[in-house]
Amino acid sequence: MGMRAAGAGLGLLLVYGLAQGAPDPLVTRAKVLFQQAEVHFSVGEFARALDLYKDAYKTKPLPGFLFNIGQCHRNLGRCDQALFFYRQYLLRASDPPNRAEVERLIEICERAAKPATRPATVPVARVVRPPPATRALPPDPPPPPPRQGIRPAWFWTGVALSVALLGTGVATGTIALRKSSEYKEQETTIARREELRDAGEALSRTANITIAAGAATAAATIVLSIFTDFGGRERRTSPAPARRVGLAPLPGGAAALLGGTF
Repeated sequence: MGMRAAGAGLGLLLVYGLAQGAPDPLVTRAKVLFQQAEVHFSVGEFARALDLYKDAYKTKPLPGFLFNIGQCHRNLGRCDQALFFYRQYLLRASDPPNRAEVERLIEICERAAKPATRPATVPVARVVRPPPATRALPPDPPPPPPRQGIRPAWFWTGVALSVALLGTGVATGTIALRKSSEYKEQETTIARREELRDAGEALSRTANITIAAGAATAAATIVLSIFTDFGGRERRTSPAPARRVGLAPLPGGAAALLGGTF
């Protein structure tokens, strides 16, 4: 009630001061602003009242406006700014009728603006633990050196046997072809033709069997060599390129043609 009474009394003084003298547009403007500010202050709209009080003081700098500005700051919880305007009011007003009330408000704001002392806190030392010791792992052993790609004995044996069989078959087939040519000559007698026919058939069979055996041996050797890792390395996981091996007999059955794609 003391604050309300002090504010109301000051309001009457301000209105009285604004009403004195000859009409002045600045005074009229300040009076309108003051009345609007009083309405907002009465309903608790202190921020809006503060702006209007400031505008009124700027229009007509009467000391009473400084007190009202301080009251708005105090009600807004800004005691440090309220102190400033209370003191400015006491400095600029000549023997204000509410001095005792303003000095009481200054004491209240000084107690509110003074920061509360907090007990000193002792910093707690943080214990830093060393990280757990880690056991060093032994380094990985170096990879074994790659072995030289030496062909085993069975490979060379297969090659030699294939060459020998194929060579024998070709030679036998050649002899059979010669006997066949002699058999077809006109000068050859009947007895000789019978002899040539028997020998030629035997040689042809032998040539075919020998060439077939040599071709089979060669094919087996080649296939085994394709799928054998002579370097001792691990087998590749990616699919190997297409490898094809073929055996085709020559016309007449005397020899065979071995070929393929690797």
